[in-house]
Amino acid sequence: MFLPYSKKDLFKSALKGRFIKEFDYSTFEKIERISSGAFGTVHRANSTNLGKHVALKSLHENNELFYEQFVRELTNIMAVNNHDNIINFYGISIDPSTETYYLVLQYAKDGDLRTYLRNNFKSLNWTIKINMAKDIASGLRCIHDENMVHKDLHSKNILVHEQRLLITDLGLSQRLDTNSNSMAGGMVVYTDPEYLRNPREYKRNKPSDIYSLGVLFWELSNGRPPFNDNLDFEIYKKVISGERERPIDETPKDYINIYSSAWNNDPNQRPTIKNIFDSLEKINLENIYNDSNDNQDIQLEAYTNNQSQASTSIYSKDSVSIASSSNWGEITDTNSNSMAGGMVVYTDPEYLRNPREYKRNKPSDIYSLGVLFWELSNGRPPFNDNLDFEIYKKVISGERERPIDETPKDYINIYSSAWNNDPNQRPTIKNIFDSLEKINLENIYNDSNDNQDIQLEAYTNNQSQASTSIYSKDSVSIASSSNWGEITARKDQQSSTLPTSLSTSLSTSLSTSLSASLSTSLSTSLSTSLSTTLNSNDYDNVTKGNQIILYNYNYDDFKNLKNIGKGRSGMIYSATLMNEKRKVALKSKVVVTAELFVNEIKQYSRASSHENIIGFYGISQKDLKSNECILVLEYANGGTLRDHLKSNFEKLEWSNKLNLAKQIVKAIEHLHSNDIIHGDLNSKNILLHDNTIKIGDFGIAMLSTGLLLDSKNIIEYSDPIFLKKLGEYSKTKASDIYSIGILLWEISSGKIPYESKFQDKLDLIFYVSRGNREDPIVGTPQNYINIYQDCWNQDPDQRPNSGKVIQDLDHVNLTRIFSESIKSNVLETSAISPDATKIAGPVEDDIKPFVSLIESVTIVISEIVVIYETVQYNKKICNSLMDRVNAAEAAIKTLKRRKAENEKNFRNQEYYKSFIRFIEIMKRIKNFMADVSNLHGYQKLLHSGSVKDVFDSLVKDFDVVMTELHFTTTVANDEQRRIDQSALESDIADMTKFLERIEGGIIDQNQKINTVLREVTLLKAKLDHSDSSDKNKVTKINSTELSDPLILKVTDR
Repeated sequence: MFLPYSKKDLFKSALKGRFIKEFDYSTFEKIERISSGAFGTVHRANSTNLGKHVALKSLHENNELFYEQFVRELTNIMAVNNHDNIINFYGISIDPSTETYYLVLQYAKDGDLRTYLRNNFKSLNWTIKINMAKDIASGLRCIHDENMVHKDLHSKNILVHEQRLLITDLGLSQRLDTNSNSMAGGMVVYTDPEYLRNPREYKRNKPSDIYSLGVLFWELSNGRPPFNDNLDFEIYKKVISGERERPIDETPKDYINIYSSAWNNDPNQRPTIKNIFDSLEKINLENIYNDSNDNQDIQLEAYTNNQSQASTSIYSKDSVSIASSSNWGEITDTNSNSMAGGMVVYTDPEYLRNPREYKRNKPSDIYSLGVLFWELSNGRPPFNDNLDFEIYKKVISGERERPIDETPKDYINIYSSAWNNDPNQRPTIKNIFDSLEKINLENIYNDSNDNQDIQLEAYTNNQSQASTSIYSKDSVSIASSSNWGEITARKDQQSSTLPTSLSTSLSTSLSTSLSASLSTSLSTSLSTSLSTTLNSNDYDNVTKGNQIILYNYNYDDFKNLKNIGKGRSGMIYSATLMNEKRKVALKSKVVVTAELFVNEIKQYSRASSHENIIGFYGISQKDLKSNECILVLEYANGGTLRDHLKSNFEKLEWSNKLNLAKQIVKAIEHLHSNDIIHGDLNSKNILLHDNTIKIGDFGIAMLSTGLLLDSKNIIEYSDPIFLKKLGEYSKTKASDIYSIGILLWEISSGKIPYESKFQDKLDLIFYVSRGNREDPIVGTPQNYINIYQDCWNQDPDQRPNSGKVIQDLDHVNLTRIFSESIKSNVLETSAISPDATKIAGPVEDDIKPFVSLIESVTIVISEIVVIYETVQYNKKICNSLMDRVNAAEAAIKTLKRRKAENEKNFRNQEYYKSFIRFIEIMKRIKNFMADVSNLHGYQKLLHSGSVKDVFDSLVKDFDVVMTELHFTTTVANDEQRRIDQSALESDIADMTKFLERIEGGIIDQNQKINTVLREVTLLKAKLDHSDSSDKNKVTKINSTELSDPLILKVTDR
């Protein structure tokens, strides 16, 4: 971190006088990053000072607010430190190599609350859940008692440690007597509705924390966050309209009363933290809620939009109780007329305002076209840096992006009319197409011009309709005006010239699509409607030419319907098909255009013949007057792959995991052979039926020559190129291969990819886009690791095809496994040597797990030899360690020669573990030798304490593991130990004398080393700038002669 000197000076001054313990950074071992978010990164480390694991939290330093953020969080933590339910603060530390500042915090070994609930919810009874609620309330009470507000309470920053909950992440917290405005942090579902409605003016306060607490309490009752399957903007709409989740059966009614009062829409009606804490102590666990009861004495917030305040919960702030009522707020039927797909920024504002009632139509497409035309002028999507719910607010309020300089004014007129807030005022596609043909490329717009003859939609919120564009639907023209509507968006966009041909081609394509769309309701059976809407020849190709039999089922034949999930394009139900007496899955699908629907039917029909793809039986319709149809699909009784791994992972042998992987790849090979790209592979849309993989959810799949219909993919499985160039890169078969790579890792680990690394999706995108991936799992066959690493290669052209992946999976060697403490790149370079495989009898199988270990230790030894050859200081210490390295090398060679004699050892699990420890110790020797042999490293060792202690520990551990491995060439004897100590004492004495020769009043050894390094740098700089003739006379500087010029330098001063 390179702060300006004044800020750095202020920073140090702020830390002084706070009696904060500063930990030497070199005393932390085994530092490993465990999470990263919007404000900072957290590492786990072993503190040798404290004798336990700690968390090291660094705040992001790429902004000028770093100093304020660090001091704020430090101040907040110290104010509430040592509370049983708030993360403990031990001190600070600074990494001298990078000048990174860290908070040293308590490490919670059981992770965050959200993960803990997901993994342990079934084992939690209501006594435990109430105690968890008390823990959170107790921690928040301490924060509020200090007149502070947390402002970012959610289940990702509440940690679990030894059955105790700890509140953490106080970076957003703020004292109530400060004058600053609220910051834009926090997860939407946990955020005070008042703040969501007016984030610029409303200051989050104690009632805001109480709201978040209410949401957390509901989450404790259910095991998942509220509205978990919704996008941010959808959650935003629900929350500000007063909609909340329903209570969960078997929840104590008193507990429901508590969280219902806490998440009241009116901040003034929420109880205090003391009220809540007291109410938790009085809960009656016997009086429970069941949805089947007719008369419930509880009333939550109304669930539907625009409910009056009278319908919400009523209680006194001094006690948490709610008036009785027999009715819960009704939720509008989820069978919406319009489908909920598409990107927010391209979506008709009328649909965003009322998605349940408003049917998207031709003017909706015109609106999207207007947005696309603006994007063509700029090169990026509108409001590209905003979250979904922020874009939602802008779009429905009438805000649009500003025109881009150098854009033809006629072109601006066209897209401005197209994205008009009023659907009835938008032109037809014919009008737009005709207007594109008449564009004057000479008459261009520049923001610097005073008089513009264009007026767009008003950019600010709540503009009157009078301020919007006025034009005739028969021709696209807009009344002149000298002012643009004000906008809060950026003005520094690059100029762009209109690509006329591209715009025209888009219009042509859209015009063709609209002419074939279902402009009227499907009044007859679906097959009849499709045949009359499409060209008859096309329809015949679908139903006859490709030998596809399309069954049209009577909807009344389906019984026992049960909602089992939500696909990418509609709800999914299980049902019994009575006339065939079998269970099926029904997937609702809104037919927007017949052409796209028929393409999807084609895909299902062509793909479903494979045993690993969900079978497609036909279609049905519930309402003949609706354009919603039902796809009748095979029912999978085993749930999703993710659920299967979560429930059964501990029981799965590697042969089972390999079988799952092969089935997935075979299914994708079948799709690819039919020129179908799935485009959305993830473990939630891969199903199992009687332990057989079934790939489904083709709502996003496409023909390889077509365009993607949806881009709301799960980021973890998405091709990095698609993430980096969203909207510019069409998914290909290589994109599916990338997803396969992630899935294969997930099968090997049983974990959701990147879940332990990131809370923020944007951080994940940056991480993956830079080529980073998940680490291999210990115990995974090395061949299998190589396969999925090839699949997730950053370069799509370097990924194998599905056939190659199947071939490689068929040849996976289950005996050669990845071992802990060995880097994947070491294993990738190590191959099984020919002599290692020429083993007669049963020894061959026994030694296979050790082959990669032997190769790895050989590589480490060769690295140590390279370091030894360049030693500058402490050569006697390095000689002593090299004796042991030579002994290790000799022992490894003997082990290779005498494989049969070690057959018993190769079958011993403890021997295997000792070998792994042996590799770890050899790597420690390598690192110590590298450090002790140069001044920079020696200074680091001085920071960590005693060079002697580190050396003695290395020697002791080495001798112990050599004995465990029965390596008879070990050098552990009294004579060798005497030589070791003599070498150690001699080298330390020489270094001490060397440093003592540095004069000038410098006492501390660290300062002396810094002086040496500084003077060497100056000397080198002088040599580099001397005449070429002088340069040729310069010889290598011997470290033993280094003191003479330094003595002169310091004395001269």
